[in-house]
Amino acid sequence: MQPQRVAPRTVSLRNNMDVALRHTHTLRDDGVGARISSRHYLAEHALRPRELAFRESASHPCSIVYEAPADARAVAMALEHPHYSICGLSALAVFGLRFFADCCDTTLHGPVKRTVQATQFTPRVTRVGWTKTWTVFFKDRPLLISEPALAAAEAIAEVKGTLPCLVGSADRAMVTRRDSRDPAPRLGETFSGVGL
Repeated sequence: MQPQRVAPRTVSLRNNMDVALRHTHTLRDDGVGARISSRHYLAEHALRPRELAFRESASHPCSIVYEAPADARAVAMALEHPHYSICGLSALAVFGLRFFADCCDTTLHGPVKRTVQATQFTPRVTRVGWTKTWTVFFKDRPLLISEPALAAAEAIAEVKGTLPCLVGSADRAMVTRRDSRDPAPRLGETFSGVGL
């Protein structure tokens, strides 16, 4: 018997679209399920595998374990902060590209003086002077979100600015951030230094 071929389903992205159609899970605010933000919960069957979440937390700078998918966390936290906009990897997750975002912090743009770091149930909030946003809807509630092209650029900037580089020998690796002024190491060579 031949396996069935399923045609890929594509959904066009547009301003004023309903992102609830893109989600296979439902957010709850009645306390039933696993807590994913300050006031929202997600059904247990919609969570990511626990072993995968714990394994991926080893690469997170603060070892935060995210069992909830990135798109569910982003929508829940944006509902709790209606004047903030979803950006970067979180925006891409809401648009359907959640592959790299599930183990990363939920990121919102908001009116803050300094960047507020994320916890398991709160978003990372960054300050932004100006940005182009779309308004999307989740169950008839409006959410602000970065335009797709801008979200992709923000995601690249997030990855470029936060990914640690492994430095040192195999038996004792030291995690530091690369300084953009440091020359790149040549093939077969490692760089040394304190990092940022």
